[in-house]
Amino acid sequence: MGPRVSALSVVRELGFFGLYKGAKACFLRDIPFSAIYFPVYAHTKASLANKDGQLGPLQLLAAGAIAASLVTPADVIKTRLQVAARAGQTTYNGVNDCFRKIMREEGFKALWKGAGAATFAGVERKFGLQLPKFKSCDVVAISLKAEPEAEPQA
Repeated sequence: MGPRVSALSVVRELGFFGLYKGAKACFLRDIPFSAIYFPVYAHTKASLANKDGQLGPLQLLAAGAIAASLVTPADVIKTRLQVAARAGQTTYNGVNDCFRKIMREEGFKALWKGAGAATFAGVERKFGLQLPKFKSCDVVAISLKAEPEAEPQA
């Protein structure tokens, strides 16, 4: 295990903005994540549903796993930028540099390193935190449509 890293040690070594190292990659990952994950999840659920539109736990997990696997390359790049390189490891200077070096040194498959573990280990986190938000949007949208218009009072 390496030396303990604290916020103060990061500020001393990299300056104040060192605390935000990898933030750009995080935003580049999180914003497209929502744009990719939720529609893919919804469409996959629809295609896996039975004739009555019902889904079992396995179909829900499969839909989540398929959707989550599509955002793995962005996760790999974000993680590589946020983790301090050890002696002899490749260092990266931004998202494009990281992508180019991964492709050149490790190949296309490296963008999916850990996809299986991350997809299935993160299923409970994804479903525990994100699915209720996604589903609550459906409920709010349905309830807003269902509210009767107020009668004008005389």
